[in-house]
Amino acid sequence: MRFLKRSLLGLFLLGTSLGLLAVAGDMLYTSIQERLSKSQPDRPQRERAYAATVLVAERTDIQPTISTFGEIVSTHTLEVRAPIGGTIVDLSSSFVEGGKVAKGDQILEIDPSDAQTALDLTIADMNDAMVALSDAQRSLELANNDLDNAEIQANLRQRAYDRNVTLLDRGVGTSTDLDNAEISLSTALQAVLTKKRGVAQAETRLEQAMTALDRRQISVSEAERKLSQTRLFAEFDGIFTDVSAIEGGLVTPNERLARLIDPDALEVSFRVSNLQYSHLLDENGSLVAAEVDIELALGNQSLTTIGTIIRESPAVGEGQTGRLLFARIADNETTVLRPGDFVTVSIREPEMQNVFVLPATSVNSASEVLAVNDQDRLEALQVRVLRTQGDDIIVRSRNLFGRKIIAERTPVLGEGIKIQARIASQEGEDTVFEEPSMVAISDNEREALVQRVEANQFIPAEVKQRILKQLQEEKVPKDMLDRLRGG
Repeated sequence: MRFLKRSLLGLFLLGTSLGLLAVAGDMLYTSIQERLSKSQPDRPQRERAYAATVLVAERTDIQPTISTFGEIVSTHTLEVRAPIGGTIVDLSSSFVEGGKVAKGDQILEIDPSDAQTALDLTIADMNDAMVALSDAQRSLELANNDLDNAEIQANLRQRAYDRNVTLLDRGVGTSTDLDNAEISLSTALQAVLTKKRGVAQAETRLEQAMTALDRRQISVSEAERKLSQTRLFAEFDGIFTDVSAIEGGLVTPNERLARLIDPDALEVSFRVSNLQYSHLLDENGSLVAAEVDIELALGNQSLTTIGTIIRESPAVGEGQTGRLLFARIADNETTVLRPGDFVTVSIREPEMQNVFVLPATSVNSASEVLAVNDQDRLEALQVRVLRTQGDDIIVRSRNLFGRKIIAERTPVLGEGIKIQARIASQEGEDTVFEEPSMVAISDNEREALVQRVEANQFIPAEVKQRILKQLQEEKVPKDMLDRLRGG
């Protein structure tokens, strides 16, 4: 039992000794590491400079454009309708969908039989009226002759009566002769009145005959008009659409047969927002006659033509916003465009002078840009945003000319930040950045820099591997070499 107790005590003392030795070894290793770290010279922390792309602000004159979509419409369209009913007996070969016709060409003919019959009947009635008119004229002439004869008889009876009166006053005649002369005179005067009544009746009959003839002439004119309406002619040069007539088909009066469109009288209608509309007004608030570029997509190709804004819609329209504008298309550029085409419209605004064109990413919501000062630090400049053009904006500022502007703002960039500027140059439409400068170093300096990087415990492992890989190249970046030499 005593032997067991001594054995356990010995094992306890052995474990305690080993534990003390392990603690002492750890303390020794820690003190050595601290001594090694303190042996390196203390380096001041350098301010970090962020790489950023900048551009030089230059004044320019630019004509902004407003992009929208529009529809081609025709200002000269005619609905071809049947003026009378009947059967179509002749149809032009051009009277088809898309057929072209010239002004004055006959396009169709409706069966003229009924109209011709009606015309013949009205002509016969007119001839009857002319005969009746001639008869009335002859009757009037005879009535006038009868009246003249009656007046002559009345004059003779009057002279006979006057002679009997004279003879009676002389004591030669008798009262019986005087009475007979007076009765004859009264009868003659009554005959004159009767003849005058006959003349009046003849004149009335003549007037009625003339009125009847006028009616018959009007009827003939109406019948001739209806006969002429059996044939339809093109009123202008155009193209047919919505054609529904066929040869031999029966049509009713005023039935629509087709539409005739003038391909040279085209306009484009398009809608702009209220803000865009305000850019198209002059100093008096009137709409300017701005030019527009019209583009019609044709597969892999496109047709481009120009036009001029001529008017605007007087009403906004229910459920619509902005303004509806119309532009006349140049006559010599409309050989392909058709009413109903969906096109892209680019409106040329009045030219703006002494402005700056910057990337949209360079301006924040407060209309500020970041400019680089002489100490390569950023400072905020206030600008006035005038237009937005795709990925660019048009601004105006008094303090922007010649300054280096951050092309693309990021969350890490702000006022007072120090940067390493990379100048962006514009060549056509591609932005090209300056490549970092590379320098060659000697083998001794390369080895010393490698040892310095490997001994630096503060550089992350991934960064250290990248720096060591770059140091193995024949040339190394100058900015990295300056940092290693300074460190």
